[in-house]
Amino acid sequence: MIENHQTNEIRSFMIEQHFSDQALLDDLVDHISSEVEVLMETQCLTFNQALEIAKGKILPEDPLQIENDLKILTTQTPYIMIKKTAYIGGYLSAFLFSLAILFTILSFQNESLVDSRRESMTEQYLTVNLGKDLSKEETNGFYENYYSQTSQLKLKAISQSSTSQMLLIISILLFGLTYLPYRFYQGYKRSELRYS
Repeated sequence: MIENHQTNEIRSFMIEQHFSDQALLDDLVDHISSEVEVLMETQCLTFNQALEIAKGKILPEDPLQIENDLKILTTQTPYIMIKKTAYIGGYLSAFLFSLAILFTILSFQNESLVDSRRESMTEQYLTVNLGKDLSKEETNGFYENYYSQTSQLKLKAISQSSTSQMLLIISILLFGLTYLPYRFYQGYKRSELRYS
């Protein structure tokens, strides 16, 4: 078992390496102390011999590289997640916006189908019944057929119009909640780098 003054010697060595992260410094001192203790017990080495072997096992040639790597790992992960969220949100909002445009076009197409159906029914009525007098039942059947077909097209147009409006609202919200904050954050970071 290593003693307190030996642990302090390990800590002094680590401080000389200019570590600024206290938690990392404590963890490395613990790891090196444990390794030194194991080497002293299993291989009957002196403290200094075990310390040199433990430093070679645990620390890279430049011990401060551990702290630099840790900073990169801990600061990049949230940034990467923010970036992924922004790209996924931007993609989904563009996709939903495209669907909204598609349903709007379909809605207008159904409206034009209603208009063309109205014109064709009028022409059909005039061609078939030119010079004929239709009974009230035949006229009612003709108009019921016409109204049933046009009302189905109207309902379809209304449904597609409301769907396109809903998709448009969702795409704008998604764009505003995910992609725009990322862009503003990027602009802020760039301006921060420019002035620092």
